[in-house]
Amino acid sequence: MRSRWCANIGGYFLRPGPGYWRGCCSCAVACASDMASLIPGGVTLNAVKGTSAQRQDTRRRQQTMELRIYTRMLKSGWWIIVLTTLAALNLSLVASYVATPRYRATARLLVAPNAALIRADTDRVDSLAVLDRPNILATYAQVLLSDRILLQAAASLNLDLRLPQKDYAIAAVVLPDTNVLQLTVEGISPATVADLANRMAQHAMDYINPLYEVYTLSVIDPAIVPTEPVSPQPVRDGGVAAVLGLVVGAVLAIVRGQLSTTLSAMAEQRRLDGESQAYQRRHFEQLLDRHAAERTATLALGLIQFDGLEALQETLPRSTLQTLLRHITAVLKNELRGNDVIARWDETQFAVLLPATTGLAAARVLERIQGILRQPVALEGDERVTLEPRVGVGVRQTGESAPRLVERAEQALAQARRDRSPTAVVLP
Repeated sequence: MRSRWCANIGGYFLRPGPGYWRGCCSCAVACASDMASLIPGGVTLNAVKGTSAQRQDTRRRQQTMELRIYTRMLKSGWWIIVLTTLAALNLSLVASYVATPRYRATARLLVAPNAALIRADTDRVDSLAVLDRPNILATYAQVLLSDRILLQAAASLNLDLRLPQKDYAIAAVVLPDTNVLQLTVEGISPATVADLANRMAQHAMDYINPLYEVYTLSVIDPAIVPTEPVSPQPVRDGGVAAVLGLVVGAVLAIVRGQLSTTLSAMAEQRRLDGESQAYQRRHFEQLLDRHAAERTATLALGLIQFDGLEALQETLPRSTLQTLLRHITAVLKNELRGNDVIARWDETQFAVLLPATTGLAAARVLERIQGILRQPVALEGDERVTLEPRVGVGVRQTGESAPRLVERAEQALAQARRDRSPTAVVLP
């Protein structure tokens, strides 16, 4: 039988079975009220869970979108990744070919209590206990690396005394949790590194054993002549270089994509009208010329005049006017296709370029937009304004130039304004 503490009665409810609480009804209501008070604003637990799930879903969608963006950058910059990988691989192969091979020889020495001096088991235990101190083995390692041992070994091999310091690398370490010293010699001659390691081990034993009679230093693994160089290793070095090339190439591709996106956004921003966020007339005319260069292309050019906008420009604050103009741009973008072009033609007019569109289709689309633009627009506070758009449409004839199309659209707009036409006027 399970129980639960209840603050209202200062004791426990006993729970004999699922869904039942043994206690007074008033206390149960009080407990339910306390739990409900923990949720602010009267929001239900399901609503809180729903909001959390929505945030998680939004975060997941953002991460997926970012991943797609980075994937697109990597795909567009694949040639950078390939070039950097090949460059790194080639540099690695050239370095491996040019580099002088280096060989490594290793000798291992054991430090143990001197059996001749041990008279009882307690002496052996005491000697091993002393060896557990790190300073004993560290001292032996430093003796191995001393100039005295190095110069004696070099002299016995008739080596130039400068060579060990110039062309050879020597290290001595204590292997973890052991009484074993490892002496490593690395250099350009395989036979010399093995001989030098063995001679250094021998001279170290000759020097240390008489000096520290309690312990004996002996070779357990003499150095042997290495057959393979430790560097360079073309396969290993090439693999590492290829991985580094891939990483560097991916980073460069992403940086290039981000810079390209930033520059494109900056270039696009320069083409936009600051107030309306539609294209400037100059850029619009460049796009119109480009479409008109296709001699057989079907084009429709719509001009939209907003009666009363000029008066509003003189009375409305700049921020409010900007809101109104951007509303017009937003309506046009929402109602037109993705390949249609929108521009601010002058202070009170907008232009719309409809590629591959007949005059009838253009009139139908622009008349629908005309009806939407007639609806009142809410501005700051409770202020609302109503615009009266007039629409003129020019349809390009086969082989007709862009200036001629503009002239026909302006004539159509002039007729729509003169007749106060509620529909679009089309001049084929």
